[in-house]
Amino acid sequence: MDSRIRLQTRLHVLLHSRHRVRFLVSPIEKNFSLPFSNVFRSMMLENIFFPRVTCFRLNDYRHLHEAVIESREDLYQISGALNKIKVCTSSSPLVLTLHKKGPCMVYASDFKSHSDSHKYRILNGSLPICEVYGKKSVKLSVLIEYVRGRERVFQVKRSLPNGIEVEHHNNPIQHVSYNILSYRTYDEVLFDIISDGTINVGSCVQWNIDFLSYKFRELNFCV
Repeated sequence: MDSRIRLQTRLHVLLHSRHRVRFLVSPIEKNFSLPFSNVFRSMMLENIFFPRVTCFRLNDYRHLHEAVIESREDLYQISGALNKIKVCTSSSPLVLTLHKKGPCMVYASDFKSHSDSHKYRILNGSLPICEVYGKKSVKLSVLIEYVRGRERVFQVKRSLPNGIEVEHHNNPIQHVSYNILSYRTYDEVLFDIISDGTINVGSCVQWNIDFLSYKFRELNFCV
């Protein structure tokens, strides 16, 4: 394609908040709008960094198959509940702890950091983690790291000694859709992206757009 007749592709933001972005990519050369849209959608679902609980330590338990005598829930159920915690933070790694004595319910909002320098916010603090029996007590620590899909980005082995791994991290991107508007000489793509609030979706969009503007030379992005 002759660079002298390339279209100047631009990104027009229509709606921008922390958890939702709607924008129009226009104009795009014919035959490039569909592959660009599919690649961008895949990147938003698989190639973003987000904070999640990666491992935890409950009292002196070291393996998921051990029986828990202090709680109604077993370690598999506790691990599943910890995986649902939504944390908004720029600190990684981040260790949060709680110490509670029964009978009581343990919620996500009970976790605290021992360092005032770590800024974080638990978005779903009412999430139940476990129920403590009688007068028994539990000491629960969690390690929060930035991950990409199921892959850890920053691995710090000594941040939580004897911790139990938490797998199957939930992606913070809840919705990605696009609509291709086709005209006689060019195309436009309207994107709508929604996250759970743990990440700044606008920053993720900008990073992926910068990456694709380098890879898709035919798009000739001007952002």
